[in-house]
Amino acid sequence: MQAVIQKSTVADGVVIEVSTTFFPAAIQPGTNGRAPDTILFSSDAVFFYCHRSSVLSRSTNSFGNLISLAQELTNSSELSSNSSSGGTRSNLPTFALSEVSSVINLMLHIVYGLSSQRFAPDLDTIELSLRALEKYGIPAPDEAAEIWTVLLHHAQTQPLRAYAIAAGHAMEAICVRISPYTLKHSLTGVTEGDALTMGPLYLRRLFFLHLGRKDALKRVIEKPPAAHRPLSTCSPEDAMQIVQAWEVAVANIIVLPMPQCVSEDELRNIFATVVRRRRMCLECLASVRARVSTVIADWEAIKKTI
Repeated sequence: MQAVIQKSTVADGVVIEVSTTFFPAAIQPGTNGRAPDTILFSSDAVFFYCHRSSVLSRSTNSFGNLISLAQELTNSSELSSNSSSGGTRSNLPTFALSEVSSVINLMLHIVYGLSSQRFAPDLDTIELSLRALEKYGIPAPDEAAEIWTVLLHHAQTQPLRAYAIAAGHAMEAICVRISPYTLKHSLTGVTEGDALTMGPLYLRRLFFLHLGRKDALKRVIEKPPAAHRPLSTCSPEDAMQIVQAWEVAVANIIVLPMPQCVSEDELRNIFATVVRRRRMCLECLASVRARVSTVIADWEAIKKTI
């Protein structure tokens, strides 16, 4: 993620990469204007300048016991104290992390409560950042945090993966909001990794949603239109043809690739075959239309979330 870094020239013309948000002269919220006092160094060699108090105040394990145990990467005499980006301030304690810069960037944005939307983090970055937070003893952000809004955006195109990430952190409200998006996708798309991330509870709820809606659809559509009183213009054979046509329409709906998310328009189009190219009396026609309207209303009322 190139937007994360900027080039900075230090002593002897050496060029290093520094975060565009967490650089030496940056003023971060909640710090009373204090300058950074700690450097985090990513596995892809990017420097992040942060505040030890901001990091440790959120951590329950001294930032994975790293800040108290890790050794500084550089000696303060090795780097110049100034650079074109506002000074490298190399006399600060520096700690090497195993995460790449895009992950550390998102993690620190969460710690400081900053917006990360301009970086457009993908699902891999979001998932790895949440894992990093857990690793360093920092609780996952609450459900109102921006990261979940970004995750919901990804859910429109990758709902199963997004659901797994939210479920892995027991974000109930987020899982509920994502779950309708999953209905357009087969559960065969749930990878072993996603299943492990979700855990048994959220995995079971996802399967119950999909299978439950399929069963509910069968109950909603199986009953044929009501028969009317005998008429000289409409024989029992005519009425039986309508029932048979309804059963064919029901079968065509059940075998749809994704019956759990069949739309109102799809239902109307399929049930239209009951009356299409078929002579029927006005009472039969009214009965079919009334039954289709009931089906649409009942299907719309079926729960779409876990």
